[in-house]
Amino acid sequence: MRRISAIYYHLIQSTRGVAGRQWLFFDLRAYPTMLQPFSCFLPMQFKELPAYRLRRVAESVLGMAEELFDRHLEVRVLDWRVLAKLADAPGSNSTDIGRDMLLTPVQTGRSLVKLRELNLVAAVPDPQDGRATRYTLTDEGRIAFETGMRIVLEVQTFALRDLSAIEHVALSGLLERLVRSTAYSAADVDRLSDTLFGLQPDSVD
Repeated sequence: MRRISAIYYHLIQSTRGVAGRQWLFFDLRAYPTMLQPFSCFLPMQFKELPAYRLRRVAESVLGMAEELFDRHLEVRVLDWRVLAKLADAPGSNSTDIGRDMLLTPVQTGRSLVKLRELNLVAAVPDPQDGRATRYTLTDEGRIAFETGMRIVLEVQTFALRDLSAIEHVALSGLLERLVRSTAYSAADVDRLSDTLFGLQPDSVD
């Protein structure tokens, strides 16, 4: 099961570069005939979509965090996510790190190389598989993780400063429900595709 995430997952997903910052769903210009009846209101309503607003919040939070990381740490938020995983689960391999932090294999590999060069992460042989490598934080890596966590928590506090205590609790509950409800499978994608566009020619017996 994959997850479309809410604020935290959108935050860590947003660091995937330019491609990750494109329109959230699809380019409306690719479907001019099909969407022509709706062209008068789709652009106006797009910015009112909850998913779009979540992405805007995530981009803003990420931007502020990146500026603080740039001032006070040698790593970006994307690299810090690797430190966060290793602080939570020392001895993780690259597959575990990429899966849990929503990083591609290339992103995971590059971050691990950079973090090892900075002496923030150490590589150790897997005791159960001599060909595999596991990773742990160095003392410097733990300090960097803790510094990054302070930044992340302070940015989060800033972002939520206008919410009351009750609203904080309500938001937390809603986000937890969203994390669960936005999990989807290939079968879900097929079902929505059929609902939207009907059976494709190659899926008809």
